[in-house]
Amino acid sequence: TNGVTYYIVVRASDTAGNISSNSSQVSGAPRVPSNYEERVIDGNFLDWKFSDVKALDPHDDAYAFSDGYDDSRNILALYAREGENNYYFRVDFKELGIFAEHANLDLYLMLSWAGQSAGGQGWLPDFSECQTNTPWKVGITVYSANSYSVVNSTWGAENWSFFGANFNSALDATEFAIKKQVLINAGWTPGTPLQMQCFAMKDGTNSGL
Repeated sequence: TNGVTYYIVVRASDTAGNISSNSSQVSGAPRVPSNYEERVIDGNFLDWKFSDVKALDPHDDAYAFSDGYDDSRNILALYAREGENNYYFRVDFKELGIFAEHANLDLYLMLSWAGQSAGGQGWLPDFSECQTNTPWKVGITVYSANSYSVVNSTWGAENWSFFGANFNSALDATEFAIKKQVLINAGWTPGTPLQMQCFAMKDGTNSGL
């Protein structure tokens, strides 16, 4: 029976009928095979699959600051994969400049889901003076591999849930993850689809880092 712990000891007998003493006790619990796949936040991106792609975006459709980093903020693809305990994300850019995330790129991912309770947030974080017509429940901001923010829809800090980030300018992409519990706490049911909105902004948007 799945989830039930069984305890086992073994004895041996020979042809003369001699029986050994009990072996050391071992235990185990059968589990239903998992459909979850984990991703490693290591910056090499080799474990991502085509089936992880959730959205594609045409290039050269971003607002141009003409600061040499417009292509670093030009999002081309968004990936996502639900793991057993974490939710993994990847974003591809047209041309991610070396260390662009240190001073020229802030990445925002706003998460919601069908049937969510009322009270989602329409404004984006960091007083960026931007709104969405699809209110979100959990917002992730990645400023760099070591600087990030996770908030709920009432701006409560949820940074405990951030699981790590990595940028790779050679592959023009970033990957990061959060603990699924932060979504569950906000009313999401594991295994059900997420609605994802991804935005890239230039550093220094009001109080943005």
